[in-house]
Amino acid sequence: MKPPSNGPPNQRNNDWSEADSSLYREIASVAVPAREVQIAIVLTLLPFDRREAFRIVELGSGPGSLSHALLDCFPNNSEAWNYYRFPDPGDRPSPLVDQLAWLKEAGFAIVDCFWLQAGHAIFGGYKSVPEAVERVGLAEALQYAEEACRITR
Repeated sequence: MKPPSNGPPNQRNNDWSEADSSLYREIASVAVPAREVQIAIVLTLLPFDRREAFRIVELGSGPGSLSHALLDCFPNNSEAWNYYRFPDPGDRPSPLVDQLAWLKEAGFAIVDCFWLQAGHAIFGGYKSVPEAVERVGLAEALQYAEEACRITR
C-alpha cells in the first residue's frame, strides 16, 4: 500500500484517478479562467465553413467540453479522441514567444496569440490566409461552449 500524498496529482507518482478527475470537474470554472470564452474563441478561429467536413484531433485533457462544442457547431466533422490523456508530468511548455517563433519557422503565414488570461493561451497559426467562409460568430460560439461545458460538468 502506497502512503497518501497531499501534493497535486502530477507530483504523486503520476497516479491520476477518477477522484482527481471528479475534483477537476468541480473546480474547472476556477482552474480554467473563462473556459466558455476559450472554447468559443477556438470555434471562431477555425478556417472552415460550418458545413465543411474535416477531422478533429482532441489533444487536450479534461471532460471533452471542447470536442463536444466542436461536434455540435460543425456537424459534418469527425473526431479522434484525446491522444494525450495521460501527459508526462516532466513536460514543461516552452515560453509562448518561442512557440510562436517555431510556428513561423514551420511555415505558418499568420501566427498569433488570439487570447491570453492568467497563464492560459490560445495561440496558433494558418499556413495560408484563410478564405472567406461562413464562420461562426462569437455570440453563437459562446452558446455552443456554454452548452458543452454544462453537459460535461
